[in-house]
Amino acid sequence: MPPRPSPKAPLARFADEAWRPLLLGGATPVEARVDTAFERSLNISFEGGLLTVLTESGRRAPGAMITTLSDVRGVHPEAPVELSEHTLVIGRLELDCSQLTFFDCAVGPVGLTRAPVAAVFGAMLARHARPGSFVPGEPETPFERAITTRLDAARNAFCAQLRSAASAVAQQQQIDAEAMRHAVASLVGLGFGLTPSGDDYLVGALAALTLAPGAVASQVRDLVSACVFALASQRGDHAATTAVSQHFLLAACRGEFHEDLASAGREILLGGDRADDAVARAVSIGSTSGTDALFGLVDGIRVFGSLR
Repeated sequence: MPPRPSPKAPLARFADEAWRPLLLGGATPVEARVDTAFERSLNISFEGGLLTVLTESGRRAPGAMITTLSDVRGVHPEAPVELSEHTLVIGRLELDCSQLTFFDCAVGPVGLTRAPVAAVFGAMLARHARPGSFVPGEPETPFERAITTRLDAARNAFCAQLRSAASAVAQQQQIDAEAMRHAVASLVGLGFGLTPSGDDYLVGALAALTLAPGAVASQVRDLVSACVFALASQRGDHAATTAVSQHFLLAACRGEFHEDLASAGREILLGGDRADDAVARAVSIGSTSGTDALFGLVDGIRVFGSLR
């Protein structure tokens, strides 16, 4: 068992509930190791999941732990990880977990008095969106242009199925589940980076369906979530996307989201004065992950709003 941290050890300040059983339950994950390492974050993989260690500038997200560290340079992929009640040891890095406070990223439906105005939040997204993926950058290589074209086609197909499913539920008709599975599959793993754009888009769409009140949104969410879960659960050679993206997709299926994405969704749905600031903050998630997720969020809210 790792030694108790020294008084000068950096602190683990806040952590998602996913950390609790590992740190306080006496269980040590099998073959825990650093999967990917960046200047301000470390992704730790273990049997059954993935957790993230963030620096002091990090924000609350599924599986995240926020520390007093200014950076995590010097920790490399494959570094071993040991966990105990008071200490987290990652390679040569030692974190004091004795003052840890846990948080929960789960969200639920918001209460609405009127339908959201699509033109308003569409304009906000256009104003803040970062180039890349759903917003083509300049100049764009032929390969990037091809991916953007595929993303646009997959997005349009998914939105069509979202509208079809919502309409079927509202009219008490049978949903075409196979068509939805195909539309979701066309997005999972599509795009660039640690979390491909198609995955981020689906996380945003699930956020919209989770936050939107009413039986229609709930039933459509259950269908989309089941389709996403089936693909995001595949491991090893059968994995449809990256391990980090699988983590966020599965969290979205449970109704758990990055605090800035959830906040943007709530403010947009409620039509509050803080919506523009919330969208601007959500855009800063990752390089283009925030923008990609907001496109899914906006599309999901548009479908919901058209049925109210």
